[in-house]
Amino acid sequence: MTLKKFLILVSFFCIMSCGFKAVDQNYFKGFDIVPNIKGDDRIVYLLSNFLKNNSSNNTNKIFINAEVKKNKNIKEKNINNEITKYEINISTLISYEILDGNKSGSFKVEKKGFYDVNDKHSITLSNEKNLIKSLVKQVSEQVLNDLRLNINDL
Repeated sequence: MTLKKFLILVSFFCIMSCGFKAVDQNYFKGFDIVPNIKGDDRIVYLLSNFLKNNSSNNTNKIFINAEVKKNKNIKEKNINNEITKYEINISTLISYEILDGNKSGSFKVEKKGFYDVNDKHSITLSNEKNLIKSLVKQVSEQVLNDLRLNINDL
């Protein structure tokens, strides 16, 4: 009896498949991404390197103009009014233009994170640097995903 139910269940899932198809992750291999980014120097360097690494030298060019803003705010204080955590917000306004298809558009990406303050200043700076790298990687992945979806929509 349980074997019949199992076969019916398996056949139901085989027949009623949704037809989901994953987006091609190598979409930008046919494009040359040319970033023009303004803002905080460290973030600009990391973001432009990540975007350039995901492109190839090709005649199809995507021009990306971006403005990056980094806001550093106090997240927590202890009883002695000493800062224990900082919050960093990276907001990026992206406008893109594809030369081959004469397509253009814009979108905004924001990422937030926080880091702990340590007794040693060097460890605090290291925590901030690691958080910025992580947030920039998330922003760049989101930029590429949004570009991929916007290009496919048009």
